[in-house]
Order: sequence, then structure tokens, then C-alpha cells
Amino acid sequence: MVAGAVVSNVVANVALKHTLTAAGAPEALPAFLRQVMATPSFWIFAVSAGLLLVFYALSLRAFDLPIVYASVTTLALVGVTFASAWLFGDALTIPKIAGTSLIVVGIILITRS
Repeated sequence: MVAGAVVSNVVANVALKHTLTAAGAPEALPAFLRQVMATPSFWIFAVSAGLLLVFYALSLRAFDLPIVYASVTTLALVGVTFASAWLFGDALTIPKIAGTSLIVVGIILITRS
């Protein structure tokens, strides 16, 4: 359940970034919304966001709130960091790698206490 929430979160964020990059600069709000909604990645974002809500709610029923919140948000941050480097060419620097490693260690410590 938590893994589903994390994966859905990463996919939703990557799809939204792709949608907004493909849409370009907004000229007028109605035209921009039509353009965004015509992009297939927008619908991937919408479905992923819905799945995120479902998986997050199911996770909250099974685990304590601090564990679920910390796990989903920070592990999604790790996933988005690597996905954006791979898909969008964002820089993957030593500080980013070190920071994501510390996040993973922190989640391990939080979930074991």
C-alpha cells in the first residue's frame, strides 16, 4: 500500500512536469487548460493522483500517520529526484545523491523506532 502510494506519487509528478513542459507558456487560461487537458500525460497525472489518494488512504488504515506520511513523501522525493534526472536531464549531483541517501536512512530509522 505504501509502495503503491510512493509509485503513484512519482508517476503523477513526472507526468505533470511532462504535461506542463509540453504545453509551453500559457497565453490565456481557457486555452491553456484545453491544451493541457489534450495532452495524454495530463490524464496519466490525473489517474496517478487518484491512485495516490486511494493508496495513501489504505496505508493510513494500516499504519501510523507519521510512518505513512514520512515514507510516502520522502521516498517519492527520492523517486522524483532520480526520475527527473533520467527523463528530463536534471542534474544529479553529489549533494543530491548524499541527501537522498540520508533520506532513506532517516526513513529506516523512523520506521524501526
